[in-house]
Amino acid sequence: MTSEEIKEVKNIGSWFRLKNLIGLKNNGRSFLYDLLKSQEDTVFKLYMGEETTYASDYVSAKYLYEEEYVFREPFIGKYFNTNMLGGRKPSMFCNGEDHATKKADTMKVLEYRMEKISLKDLNDVIESEMKAIDVTKGKGNNFEACLENVAKCVADSLILGKSLHNRDDWKDWFDSSLKMFNFHPWNFGEAADRDRCLNAMKQTPTVQNLDKILPETTQTMEGETFELMHNVHFNCTPVLSWLMISCIARFTDSLTEDERQSLRDEASLLFREETDSTFEERLSKSEKIDTFILEIIRLNTPHLAGTYGRARKDFVMESKTGRYQIHKDDLLCTFVYAIHRDEEVFEDPFKLKMTRDRKIIENQNVCFGSPLVMEPTVNNHKCPADRVMINVLKMFLAHFTRCDVNITSDVTCSYTSSERLACTDEPLVVEKFVYKE
Repeated sequence: MTSEEIKEVKNIGSWFRLKNLIGLKNNGRSFLYDLLKSQEDTVFKLYMGEETTYASDYVSAKYLYEEEYVFREPFIGKYFNTNMLGGRKPSMFCNGEDHATKKADTMKVLEYRMEKISLKDLNDVIESEMKAIDVTKGKGNNFEACLENVAKCVADSLILGKSLHNRDDWKDWFDSSLKMFNFHPWNFGEAADRDRCLNAMKQTPTVQNLDKILPETTQTMEGETFELMHNVHFNCTPVLSWLMISCIARFTDSLTEDERQSLRDEASLLFREETDSTFEERLSKSEKIDTFILEIIRLNTPHLAGTYGRARKDFVMESKTGRYQIHKDDLLCTFVYAIHRDEEVFEDPFKLKMTRDRKIIENQNVCFGSPLVMEPTVNNHKCPADRVMINVLKMFLAHFTRCDVNITSDVTCSYTSSERLACTDEPLVVEKFVYKE
């Protein structure tokens, strides 16, 4: 077979859909990765809820980020409970003009907020919330709730202009936002969960100034508020909290003591205010912390699979293992776990390595709905706040290096859970957490 020959995509796994679903449920990302490694093609089909073609290397994945080849498949959006947004479909599940209109407004709100708040301001929020963590009287058994509160307050401050301190209300909303079946009867408790969060959002500076921020929008103000709710409650808070958990776990189990100390030393320079440089300048020069966070995002991306798309037309998908025929209306998905562990790109790809070239990590990263090096636009589905989130994680890690912590749970991650997107097999439990300046 020559390199010019076009292959049909092979269907691997079982012909029996239920067996594949059970495999995914019981073994998570490891199930897909083991199937990938059982054969030679990096582009393969698997019959799950629907026959899906997986793109498992960076070359093939690029097609899912180009509007020419795919449109955003609402497949995964079928499991989002739009009751929690008053029936509104959020932009991440939309296509065409509907998506462009909603995302344009989201980007305008973010631009407005970034003019109002600095990274130093967000750093102060992180410091304040981490100092407030209390694990006495058994509260350390639910330490992840403390981290969710930190993430929620940062997301609130960034997008809404104030911390709402309503982690429990957010958690009720988030738990109701995902449904297991397409048929989802209305639950009257959901209305109360939604309305508590909505009413809290209406008291924030951003929402109260939406008519000034978006004077030409064609959306209703309530619709814009629901979109912000989705951005804060679904896109930002949970992802930040999962990555914070992963930061703590990998700081604990994947570094040498010398590497941990080097991060502490760099963090101390970041917080040294008597220097001539600004906080933002010092943060940008925190190269060791930057490498650690990029490695966390590479290894511990909170995706079970990746980005879904539906083929707009017949086309040939190039990949590292050949050229594959894609047919119009094929369901496509990136397999981020494998892309970030490409053995031809990363030496010891399953290990967190502080010596990696940061540019290589960035160039191969597809965590935030598109390649990290791609600029967000109103037409693509790239997260417009990805760089801010990376800086938030850098600041969080810097503050964590100041903490005296005794973790009593096992922080190992086998990547076999289909439900847990924070990368530890067990919930994080501590019996001691003290912030030390």
